[in-house]
Amino acid sequence: MGEKTEPQDNTITVELVSCTDPALIEPEIARIGPSTTGGKIMLKKGVFLVIRVNNIRNAAALCIKQDMLSIGGEVVTNQKTITSKLERTDVLVFGTWKQVESLIKKSLIQDFGLKIVAQKMKDAISVLSKY
Repeated sequence: MGEKTEPQDNTITVELVSCTDPALIEPEIARIGPSTTGGKIMLKKGVFLVIRVNNIRNAAALCIKQDMLSIGGEVVTNQKTITSKLERTDVLVFGTWKQVESLIKKSLIQDFGLKIVAQKMKDAISVLSKY
């Protein structure tokens, strides 16, 4: 059997709304003196991100909310999301860089358009790759 693929959804957009500047945190971590590996791990825990995801399926919003809550993050959803009275919605994802990377990893193996969301989130935070 072939693997079932989801159709592309070009109406979904993802935007990095806010980000703690890693360039401000990195020297403070270095000043304390952790190992190089430890410093890189901690930087991802010290950078806080706010990401807007637009026009996703209601089921995808609920999955993102559940996944972020399970790893200590948060997601703002429309109040009608929980009752499934919306077909599509926007969300705001709040979490550390590490938490968002974990969400992306989880979303890449899920349905409801989450593979598309995960890839767009990965693209949105790619500006952090120099750290």
